[in-house]
Amino acid sequence: MENKGNLREVEEKQLNKHQIKQRYGVEEVTEELVEADSKKLYSGLKLRFWLTDGRRYVEDNDRLILEKMKERNQGSFFIPDMNKKLNVTKIKLLELCNLDKYLQEGSEWSNKSPELIKLQEFVFKDLARFNQVLGCGIAITDSPITVVQKILKQINQRLPYLRNLRDGEKRLRIYGAATSKLDVLSHQENQLFAKWLDQCKSKFDVPEAA
Repeated sequence: MENKGNLREVEEKQLNKHQIKQRYGVEEVTEELVEADSKKLYSGLKLRFWLTDGRRYVEDNDRLILEKMKERNQGSFFIPDMNKKLNVTKIKLLELCNLDKYLQEGSEWSNKSPELIKLQEFVFKDLARFNQVLGCGIAITDSPITVVQKILKQINQRLPYLRNLRDGEKRLRIYGAATSKLDVLSHQENQLFAKWLDQCKSKFDVPEAA
């Protein structure tokens, strides 16, 4: 029985590695990649790729996804499935949030930061769309810091807590520039993005005529 259990575990690991290889489009599956995948970080990693290196291919990729969905569903679409699979709406919404400012080295943020308060107000004006498109789970009672943390989480980023400051009789929590939640993949992230970019180029770029 123990041997059968060990064999089943080996088979499950092999199947998991095969699925990861297919999902990430890589030849070698490292332990770091297995760990990152077990933490459900793939969707955030891919979304950040579309937001940065792969931005010019987002529309092309969505078009391809729609064509495949149309073939599978005989021309009909289920809207929630479309929102989940397509990226261009998510990317445009994230771009409106101007997240780059939160990545700037040395920047500090709190619930009193004007930029965060403006972001909170912007999100609250169209809260239902933010939650539907990005799946943020933002509540109308969330503080400015909580709002930006929930948005950054979609691309595997977070504002790290630094220290407390006295604000009258209260304490004000200070956060630093956004950092990646992908510490285990820090040395592989650029390689993955480069590979995905090459795949996009070969799939969508039209060769120039000789």
